[in-house]
Amino acid sequence: MTPLELCYDVAKLSLGRSALLDAAFERATLYRTRLKRLKEINQPGYSYWYECTSRHFTLALTPLSVADKFKELMAQKPGSWIFTSATLSVNDDLHHFTSRLGIEQAESLLLPSPFDYSRQALLLCAAQPAANQSTGLRTATGGNVATDHRS
Repeated sequence: MTPLELCYDVAKLSLGRSALLDAAFERATLYRTRLKRLKEINQPGYSYWYECTSRHFTLALTPLSVADKFKELMAQKPGSWIFTSATLSVNDDLHHFTSRLGIEQAESLLLPSPFDYSRQALLLCAAQPAANQSTGLRTATGGNVATDHRS
């Protein structure tokens, strides 16, 4: 029996005796369920990954598709769902976005960007300063961008 299973069993026997023990049982149940799912690594449709830092680690289970879950959520909360972003469409089409969320029938509206990119945007590809240059890059072409990379 693992320490988590022991904690779960003891907390289960103590249910209703105090709010703290009830909360401990809820946490033990949550962790038990999560660990059980993480151990089922042969389950298709999920990506299993971990992340480590100097203070902690995270074990993660991420679905490769959220379409089914999102469809359920939309069915539970009927109403108008409005998605806004400059990056939802691909070649003026929303199919990629809607199919990933499991949205089969939707009214959609694509609006042109309010920005005049040809006159309001500037792409600057500056060369890197010499490694021993102490002052770094001071001013970009035309004075539109100023940066200071002091040591």
